[in-house]
Amino acid sequence: MSEHLKISAIIETWMDYIRLSDLTNAEVDAGTSQQPTIWEKDVSLVGNHLLVADSLFKELKQQFLELEQKGKASDFQLAVAFPQIWVVKDGRLSSPFYC
Repeated sequence: MSEHLKISAIIETWMDYIRLSDLTNAEVDAGTSQQPTIWEKDVSLVGNHLLVADSLFKELKQQFLELEQKGKASDFQLAVAFPQIWVVKDGRLSSPFYC
């Protein structure tokens, strides 16, 4: 393996590590009942399968389509975290994501 390829592989691995580190420390504001950013109702984990109710899937799909029409499809991100751990800070409920 050439020197250049070795350096590229090391940098790529380091960037993967940084991304995972960021994800383990990430927090998401739960939003409001009118504009939630965390859904636990209609979502379940069965074995290796994530089950999302049809109504929630349609809602998320609509959000994606709206961003796609604006040319911002890459702004749509969805993360899944199990088990769910809630943290209360300054009277607000948030949920950290763990990898």
